[in-house]
Amino acid sequence: RQTRCILFRRGQVYSAAQINDVVQINGLSAAQPFVVGATPDVQNPRPILQRTMGIGNAHQPTKYLVIFGLDFYDPTADPANAAFDASQHRSQWADAIRMVDTVAGATHIWIEDCRARDLMCGFELQEENPAGPFTTAILRRCVVDHCYGSRCGVYSFRIADLLIDQGVYDHNGWMENIRLKDIF
Repeated sequence: RQTRCILFRRGQVYSAAQINDVVQINGLSAAQPFVVGATPDVQNPRPILQRTMGIGNAHQPTKYLVIFGLDFYDPTADPANAAFDASQHRSQWADAIRMVDTVAGATHIWIEDCRARDLMCGFELQEENPAGPFTTAILRRCVVDHCYGSRCGVYSFRIADLLIDQGVYDHNGWMENIRLKDIF
């Protein structure tokens, strides 16, 4: 049996230019998902992706996708980083993972052991087609912190069977002296 996957090498930093920001591939079934993640050499840190990962397309529902072991980070939005751009006051990227499905029938999306930091939002999962909800979305063991753009840690809409498990969601939607606390 052949596994369909995209693996990023642990210990590496991937710039926006090195990443295709839209994943439009589905798995075959829940037992044979399409996998996007980190290489298995766990002695190295997670790969750092400096770009939003968009998932889905306008022609078919997103199905059977596993994303694991990735670190999404924007150094230009991190006040502790030398690359911080004070004139922007927020990340240039909307989310770590943005899955906005326009074709009804999206199902079985699993995001595990990922980190989102210094972005506008951590994870955005939504079904825009009113014909049917997105089913079975799992966020497990993820860390979302310091996502203080104009958004939040996790945004979901029209999702049936959403599980958020064993995660850490801290300091999202606001940042001292940069963006004040509000409803997000």
